[in-house]
Amino acid sequence: MAQEAYEKGWTDEAGGTYTKDVGNLLEAHGVPTQRWTDGSANAETLKEQLSQGKDLIAGVDMGALYQDEACAGAGHAVWVTGLETTPEGQISSVTVNDSNHPESPQTYDYDTFKTAWDGSNRLLVAAG
Repeated sequence: MAQEAYEKGWTDEAGGTYTKDVGNLLEAHGVPTQRWTDGSANAETLKEQLSQGKDLIAGVDMGALYQDEACAGAGHAVWVTGLETTPEGQISSVTVNDSNHPESPQTYDYDTFKTAWDGSNRLLVAAG
C-alpha cells in the first residue's frame, strides 16, 4: 500500500503523506472518510467522531507532541483511539497509537495534544 500511495503521488520518497492527501489511500480502498483540513476540527469534533465509532487520524507537530525541540515543526500523524474527560465533559487526555512508539498506545494530556494538533492546523480524518 505504501508503494501504491507513492505511485499515486500521495507520499514523498521517505513515505510521508502530504497533508492534502491524508485519507486518499483509505478512500481508494472503499473506506469512507470525512476530513477537516482548515482548522475547524476541535475537542467536540474528536468526542463526536469517537462516539460514532470512527477511526481518527490526527496530524500533529511531532516536536510539540514529544516535547522535543529537535523535532519542532515536523509533521506527523497519529491514530486517536480514546479520550478521557472531566466530570464537566472537558477532554483531559488523549490516547493515540503512534508509529514512532512501539510501546503504543501513548496517552498525552489534552493541552500537550492540542498544542501539537494546532501545529498541523488541527488536521483530522475520520474513517469508517
